[in-house]
Amino acid sequence: MKQNLFLTIFLILFQVSALFGQGFAPTGAKWHYTENFAFSGDISYLYIESVGDTIINGKECKVLENNGGLFCAFHNERDFVYYEDSVAYFYVPQIDSFQVLFDMRAQKDSSWINVFWTEPIAKLDTIQVVVDSVSYVTINSHNLKKLHVTYKSLNYGYEFLQYPGEIIEHLGDKSYLFNLYSLSGIMCDGNYSGGLRCYEDAEFGFYSSGIADSCNYFGWTGIQDNSSVSAFKIYPNPATNRINIESTTNNKFTISLSDLSGKILLETELFGSSGVDITDFQKGIYLLKITNEDKVSEIRKIIKN
Repeated sequence: MKQNLFLTIFLILFQVSALFGQGFAPTGAKWHYTENFAFSGDISYLYIESVGDTIINGKECKVLENNGGLFCAFHNERDFVYYEDSVAYFYVPQIDSFQVLFDMRAQKDSSWINVFWTEPIAKLDTIQVVVDSVSYVTINSHNLKKLHVTYKSLNYGYEFLQYPGEIIEHLGDKSYLFNLYSLSGIMCDGNYSGGLRCYEDAEFGFYSSGIADSCNYFGWTGIQDNSSVSAFKIYPNPATNRINIESTTNNKFTISLSDLSGKILLETELFGSSGVDITDFQKGIYLLKITNEDKVSEIRKIIKN
């Protein structure tokens, strides 16, 4: 009788473990990454959040939204993923096809191919992900498989280009969930990820990698990106023609808008609630800095559509 009881408990625990292992990007899951900028010491943060479900080509997908993404890499404002048999797939609308994001069944020397759309040069790119070694890591009492990989270009003439990565079960690549950079020779001086800061979902719990003091820290000011403590409301973002800036005070403040290289493209003084015209700006990512009483009060990433 006791043997049957122990066997039943073991099977239940095994099934629960297996169910957890199959989970990826449950609704409410959120990743935070450090965001760095070319030619600058400025620091912000990126996030990806699982916000719901949808059906694409018969597959039940999770809907992932981000706050801007990596402009120099694979870049969508909304992505669609599903997880099946320990493999995560992402949807590429330009070819109406799913590609392997990561394969947790992989062993040393195995590989998979990624075809993806890279926005800055509006073309399809192809890389091979090669597993160099396999290890395990325990996070929140979960024993998770880790793949140490190399991303290699398969573009003709650029086969020598490559970069490393670490893919952790349930969390994805430690650098960025979509760690897919164009390796066709493009030089892009945009934003880039400094690595995973935090991850959280209801089942897995909260995890901090320890690379930053906060999940959503702005490196210039040390304040949290939290509208409840912000003195300014800035909208819309992304924007097409105009950025509106509403202040909770009537004090004078200065704004400057710069590109990712640090070049200031617009600088002006404002009072109360006002705005700036960005109609003539090129599509891309810009930094809006607000100075109040000679002190930097806010830095926001602005996306121009």
